[in-house]
Amino acid sequence: MKIDISVITIVKNNVGGISCTIDSIARQANVNIEHVIIDGGSTDGTLDVINLAKQPRNISRLLVSEEDNGIYDALNKGILRCKGDLVAILHSGDIYLSNNTLHEIVQKFRIVDSVDFLYGDAVFVNINGKVSRYYKSYNNFKFFMNFGLMPAHTSLVVKKSVFQKIGTYENKYKVAGDYDFFVRLYLDDALKGVYLKAPLVVMLDGGVSTSGIASNKTIFHEKREILKRNNVKFGILRISLRYLFVVIEKIYLFLYLYNKRHL
Repeated sequence: MKIDISVITIVKNNVGGISCTIDSIARQANVNIEHVIIDGGSTDGTLDVINLAKQPRNISRLLVSEEDNGIYDALNKGILRCKGDLVAILHSGDIYLSNNTLHEIVQKFRIVDSVDFLYGDAVFVNINGKVSRYYKSYNNFKFFMNFGLMPAHTSLVVKKSVFQKIGTYENKYKVAGDYDFFVRLYLDDALKGVYLKAPLVVMLDGGVSTSGIASNKTIFHEKREILKRNNVKFGILRISLRYLFVVIEKIYLFLYLYNKRHL
């Protein structure tokens, strides 16, 4: 089977979440997928769910289960094992917005000349399945990264050759390794990105980068260090202003829910 796209899912002790994610990928139509699952050594039945999950003909599934050194170490393990020319990330518990999402993404790469990466928006839902947040990724990331903002990570799809050029995820960061990758991605002027002005993924509230004051403090300091290391001008006040964009997100959330009700 010729692989159109590889999807990395990292998981540890998340029975319900991994089941939803596997089902979402299995429902993707008109595309051949390599699903690379990196498990951190689950003991709650997660491995049983993965091993017993149905595998459609268009899905090639690879499972690696072993201890790791955190999220970004697990992602790097997945990247090394991907065989597809395109690499996407869908964390345990997250799903694609529609059954044609990956097909549309693959087609976009084929249609647009010399595109190296692609990303879109994301919708967050709470434990009851109610939409709680609309994550707007924006087009001009070079401007927004100065505020500590970045596109929705799980909406990102890159050519595998990009990792070979700028490297994979930096393991030393606890919560901002994805931000560091985006900064390196955008500072390379030879790489061409495309922003799809539409939600691609549905994510669960409560991720590692949105889990309270301690997490926000860590991500603030890590992002400041990342900008400094990459020689990007920044100010503490400017990074702090990123919280004002929460108001803008509320507006986009209202518009998203309004449009859904009137379709």
